[in-house]
Amino acid sequence: MADAQLAGELAAAVGELLAALPPEALGACRFAHDDALRTRWDSGPNERAGVQLRAMPPEARHLVYAALACAHSPHGLRAILRIHALEAVLRAREGGSAHRHPERYWLQVFGDPGAASWALRLEGHHCSVNLAARDGTVRATPLFRATNPARVPDGPQAGLRVLGAEEDAGRAAALALTPAERAACDADRAASMDLLTGVSPRLTTLPTGGALLRDLAPPARSAVDRAIDRWIDHLHPTLAAELRARLAPRRDALRFAFSGATASGQPHSWRVVGSGLVLEFAMAQDGGNHIHAVLREPDGDFGG
Repeated sequence: MADAQLAGELAAAVGELLAALPPEALGACRFAHDDALRTRWDSGPNERAGVQLRAMPPEARHLVYAALACAHSPHGLRAILRIHALEAVLRAREGGSAHRHPERYWLQVFGDPGAASWALRLEGHHCSVNLAARDGTVRATPLFRATNPARVPDGPQAGLRVLGAEEDAGRAAALALTPAERAACDADRAASMDLLTGVSPRLTTLPTGGALLRDLAPPARSAVDRAIDRWIDHLHPTLAAELRARLAPRRDALRFAFSGATASGQPHSWRVVGSGLVLEFAMAQDGGNHIHAVLREPDGDFGG
């Protein structure tokens, strides 16, 4: 019942948003539910189909974030807003790059909000929000979030770490491993420069290696659980609880892998992989000051 209520609130919020768009923008962001674009997501600064936030009237831009608030926790919504704002830091560091802008994010709506099946994507550099509603249930993966820089080195926002809590949780999991567990978890020998799963529409082959959670001692297993939960908690509490419930029967069979350094700000990567969840975190680019991370449900992405 809670999920059906959330689905209704999301549909109403997106309907309000669409009503605030002028005809040209409305036409640009609407797609059929079965359009191939619905499962074709991206993580980079490339141009997208749809309508950019900065091409919308101000009232519609605010309504976009109001709609996202229906499916995210306060922490998750803050992460989205701060990732968008970080584009201004990148623009300044790159000497005014035209393709860095806090509102260079594209809205795409597939199908009619409130129909049996429909979906929404808001996507641009380092942030892909994918919401899908089907028969009164909502799914919110792939959930891709990234930051560059991971820690702002200078300027008015020096020290800012938009995904700092998530970075720290993964490192804490590695530090909780015994030497034998660390050896079992070090599947790659070197930190991954980017996500092994890329931007595949469907996950049919999962990364291998690492140690089963059920084989870890309680301190390490608890630390890995906290790292997983830190990402699940980007979602609205209702969606987070339902994801945990779907994951519970398969949680013991997840595998944890960690490679690289455990010192703060140093290059490293880690992942938790199983049939119910794929969580990847890569922080090796730019000397360890650039994060790419994704949370996915192999059998539930884009609404399943």
